[in-house]
This record gives sequence, C-alpha cells and structure tokens, in this order.
Amino acid sequence: MKNGVKRKVQNVWFKEHQWLRYSVSEDSLYCAPCVLFGRNDSIKEKTFIRPVTDWTNISGYFKRHERSDSSHFRFVEMADNFLRVIRNEKPSISDTLTSSRDLQIGKNRHIMKRIIETLILCGRQNIAVRGHTEERSNFMAILNHAASEDDVLSKHLTQPTNAKAKYTSPDIQNEILKIIGRTIRENIVRDCNKSDYFAILADEATDTSTKEQVSLCLRFLEHTDNGLEVREEFVGFLHAHSIRGQALATLLLDTIDEYEIDGDKMRAQGYDGAG
Repeated sequence: MKNGVKRKVQNVWFKEHQWLRYSVSEDSLYCAPCVLFGRNDSIKEKTFIRPVTDWTNISGYFKRHERSDSSHFRFVEMADNFLRVIRNEKPSISDTLTSSRDLQIGKNRHIMKRIIETLILCGRQNIAVRGHTEERSNFMAILNHAASEDDVLSKHLTQPTNAKAKYTSPDIQNEILKIIGRTIRENIVRDCNKSDYFAILADEATDTSTKEQVSLCLRFLEHTDNGLEVREEFVGFLHAHSIRGQALATLLLDTIDEYEIDGDKMRAQGYDGAG
C-alpha cells in the first residue's frame, strides 16, 4: 500500500527481470530459477525464493536479489541449461558422459586390436614373443613399429592414461594368447563337427621339464567350393600323468568331451609312440 492505494504488478518488471514469476493464487512474486534450483538451507539470500508481497519497495528487492555475490545467476544458468536440454538445443550431461565413454571404449578396442594382431603375427611367423627384457622383446618392437603410424596406439604406449593398464605385460600377453588359442581351437572343432567323419592323431613325447605331453590333432574332410579338402589340424598339448594305455585313453576321451568334439563321428585313430 502507498498513500492508501495498493500498488499493482507492472508488466515492465517481467521484461526487465525475465526470471520473475507471479503467483495468482498467492498474489506474490517469485524467482523461478531460484525456487526450482535454489531450495537449500545454506543459501543466505532467500528473497524471491520465499514469496514477495511487499511491492512498495520492489526495486530494492530486485537489486538485492541480483547483486553480484548472489547465487541467483548460477541458478539462472542452471535453468537455462535445463531448458536448452529439454528443447534438444544442447546435449544433456548424461549424453555428454555417454559420448565420452563411447569414445574411450572405441580407443580401448582399437588398442587391444593392435596388441592382439601383433601377438597373432608373432605366432604365425614363429617369432618368440619375449626378449631379454620386456621393453626389448620382439612383441614390443613390432608394436612400437606399428605405433609409428598409429597416433592412438603411440599415445597409449608413451602416455598411458593408467600406467598399470597398458595391456603389454607378459601376464596379459599370456592371457591373450590363451584366448586366441581357444578361439582357434573352437573354430577347428566347429569345422570338424560339420564333417561326416574324422580321425584323431596323437603323439606322446617328453618335454624339457621331463613331463609327458600328448599332442592331439584332428583329421577330417571339409566341403569347399572346389570339392572336398583334407584338413589335419593341431588342437592342443595334453599333460599326461601316465603313459599307460588306460590312462591315455581316459585322457583322450575326457579331452574330446571338454573340447566338445562329436565323438560319435570318430572313425579312426592314429598313434606314434616314437616322439
């Protein structure tokens, strides 16, 4: 009230202060961003978070609410960001994090692919993976050569995000080699199981640690575009606790089950004890 006359809400207030909102039911003024994002007991400036009904000194309230040390502008920015996300004018925080995560996943997969390819190359060419030291190994020499033309791999090797996650240690190499070996074996077994019949070939020998080893191969026919092709594939070394006939038979039968080879199609066996 001023001079007995109640002051009315002015349209110009909303033009000058776009954050301002009027509640018809409460006949009061609020700051929309502060009400939505600033309801916190630690905020000292509560003007316009609580309803403002004293309009005789409204200009003073505006100045106090918009002073430079007020949290008001932070909440206005938060409200603006919220609206831009809702209107698809700006990616949300979750979308931004997802995009960043997808980018990192892509880089990690690229790095792992190059590491795996290097180990496969060493295996195919019968190149020893290890060296006198880890950094001077054949594996690292080939990988560093590949990195000379691969910025992603080069940065990973020289400036790793996590020094403990370079994926180049001997333990990781062994783990990857086991996975590669298992994958190759599974592909061979799958092709063997598609054939009508197959034979197993086994040969026993003693390794350098004087342990008995049995090499196991599969021989089968594969249907190709050029007709039938004879394939003879090595599938693994088996540790033999005994070289007696019964023990070797049990070892081979257990391995056939473990590798999921269709034993019903086995028609021949070949053994050579002269290893």
